[in-house]
Amino acid sequence: MNLPWNELGTCKRASKPPLPTVYKRNSFTTLSDTGKPFSRCGKCRRFMKLIASKPHRLHCTNCQETYSLPAGKDGVLRLHAENKCPLDDFDLVYWQGSGGKLSVSYALCPYCLNNPPFEGMKKGSGCNQCSHPACPHSFMTQGLVRCPRECAGGSGVLVLDPQSAPKWRLACNKCPAVVALFEGASKVKVNEKQCDQCHAQLIIVDYKDKSPLPDGKSTYKGCIFCDESIASLINLNHAYRTEEQRQRQDNVRRGKGRGRGRSSRGSHSAR
Repeated sequence: MNLPWNELGTCKRASKPPLPTVYKRNSFTTLSDTGKPFSRCGKCRRFMKLIASKPHRLHCTNCQETYSLPAGKDGVLRLHAENKCPLDDFDLVYWQGSGGKLSVSYALCPYCLNNPPFEGMKKGSGCNQCSHPACPHSFMTQGLVRCPRECAGGSGVLVLDPQSAPKWRLACNKCPAVVALFEGASKVKVNEKQCDQCHAQLIIVDYKDKSPLPDGKSTYKGCIFCDESIASLINLNHAYRTEEQRQRQDNVRRGKGRGRGRSSRGSHSAR
C-alpha cells in the first residue's frame, strides 16, 4: 500500500505551506461608523447615533461619548416629541417595553440615565423617577398619588405615562402597578391641586368626540379615586397586589380614611 508519508516521516498532505490569513479592511468598525442619527446631544447639539445592536446605546461622534439605554427584550425607542431635559439640554427619549398595557414605558434623558442628577436617584432612572421639582416630565409634576401597593417602602408613585394616548394610563415608577383611565380622551393632564379627601393630585381630561363623561360633558376635573361618577372610566384591576389594599382604597372613596398624596419632594441638589 502506498502511504502518504515522505522519507522524513511527515505527512505529504501536511507538507504544503498554510494559506496566508487575509484581513479585510472593513472587518472592524467603530461606533462612529455605525448607527443612524437619532437624537441631539445636549453638549454639542449635534445628532447622536442610535446603536441598534444590543446593548442599545447612543453615541455622539463629535464628543466621543456613549450613553447606555434601557435594556429589555423587544423594547421600542423613539423621540419624546421635541422635549428636552431642563438640566442638560439633551433630547428626551421614550422607551416602550413589550407586554401591552402592562409594559414598562417612560420618558428618559440619556445623560441623566447614566449620570443621576439628584441624591438618591439611581443610575438607569428615567424621568418617572426624577425628583426635579419643576420639570414637566418628572414624577413631581406627572405623579398622581403614591402607589396603592405600597411598594419600595411606600416610595412608589403612580405617574402619568406621557405617550399612552389614546389608552391613557398611570404606571408606578417602582413596581408593575398600572391604572387605565379615560380611554379615547384627547388630553389628560395632572393638575397642581390635590383632592381634599385623599390628597391625590386632581386630573384634567378633555374629549373631542363621543365623550363618556357624566352628562356628555367634554371636560372633567376631579379625583379619579374619590369621584364615583367617573368610576366606570377608571380600571384599577392591576393597581393592587392584595384584597386588603383594594379594601383600603374603597374605604377612602367612602370617606372612612385618608389616602396619601405623591411622595415628598425630597432632595433637589442637582449635579
